[in-house]
Amino acid sequence: MAEPTVLSAALFKKADRVLVARRAESARPALGKWFIPVTVVPGEQTVEDALRRHARDELGVDIAQEEFVDTVYVEYAGQQFVTNVFDVRSFEGALRFRAGGCYEDARFLSAEELGKVSMTTTMRDWLVREARGEEHPPAVGACASFTAATKASASRPDNRAAWNRIARHYQERSAPGTDRLEWGIGGPFEDEARLLSDVAGKRLLELGCGGGQNSVYLARQGARVTGIDLSDEQVKFARLLAARERVEAEFYQADASDLSMFESETFDAVHSMYALQYVDDLEVCFREAFRVLKPGGLFVYSVDHPAFRCFDDHSQQFARAYWDTYAEWDWEYPGVKARVHATYATVGEQVGLLTAAGFSVESVIEPRPQETEGFKRWLGPAEQARARYLPTTVIFVARRPDI
Repeated sequence: MAEPTVLSAALFKKADRVLVARRAESARPALGKWFIPVTVVPGEQTVEDALRRHARDELGVDIAQEEFVDTVYVEYAGQQFVTNVFDVRSFEGALRFRAGGCYEDARFLSAEELGKVSMTTTMRDWLVREARGEEHPPAVGACASFTAATKASASRPDNRAAWNRIARHYQERSAPGTDRLEWGIGGPFEDEARLLSDVAGKRLLELGCGGGQNSVYLARQGARVTGIDLSDEQVKFARLLAARERVEAEFYQADASDLSMFESETFDAVHSMYALQYVDDLEVCFREAFRVLKPGGLFVYSVDHPAFRCFDDHSQQFARAYWDTYAEWDWEYPGVKARVHATYATVGEQVGLLTAAGFSVESVIEPRPQETEGFKRWLGPAEQARARYLPTTVIFVARRPDI
């Protein structure tokens, strides 16, 4: 795994407000749309020198006094950043932003207003505490957590690389159609279950859109659809499919646990079919889904039923305990193999995480599978036999309270 990038950031405060700036599309690193003024620290400079240079070039001020505050460990778009934050105690000049530079807009925001702009979750949480005058967790502990997470993820198969490797084969042999939306292996179908209700005119976000088949289906029903997927290659297929089917839909490469490219309270519904088991941090994913939903908005997703995946697909013997949620396996197609990992969180854990994120859980559906085309395509004979006794899918229907 690549070494984290070292950043130097300026904290400007005005009473209980902090200065955040919207980064231009061309700015590197991207860091989401909003961040505090920040720059990459070149190897030959100190963090203080880099900060002063950036303030002079981009903000139009000469820093007279700064004091180190904290180190914030940020992960965005698959990259890791060690952000050294300096409280700017005094400066000379008037804050202004260079035309065509790193920033397009800047505002002093309160803790409540910070929740409404598009920003990495880690930086938003840190700034909210700062604006409220609350204590931050010790930097040492944050560093330890960051290092542990890095080591843990480094030992796991790279899901993004794996899906990029098999995307073409998956689309040719395994992808669903665009005529119906099937929530699980063996149903139910959206045109019958109506879990998303009437989508006409509504703005929807699909997490883990794959090749875009479900997004295309919903766009045909009149929805304004945006899809994200971890795999760059899957996103390419989705864009080509939408163009071929002549529907309006937007697709982006992104991690479902980092939706910082989207403003808060943007979507009427967030949905996902059989993708969230590939997300490492469901807690953050659910918080982000809650943030981007409008009050009263729906969050509907389906995943492999964790009980169904406790068995070996060939021997039909127990392969793992229900509470041992981590799993790895190989996706294999003729001439290509890619190893992936998943987290099969228990049903109770998922309900707890949804509730903790602020959702009201309306229903947990464990449908009896039917022998649909998808059922026969996805399950071998032994799995089809097991599906007579256990649900293949679990579907969660949750709502952000309308307050």
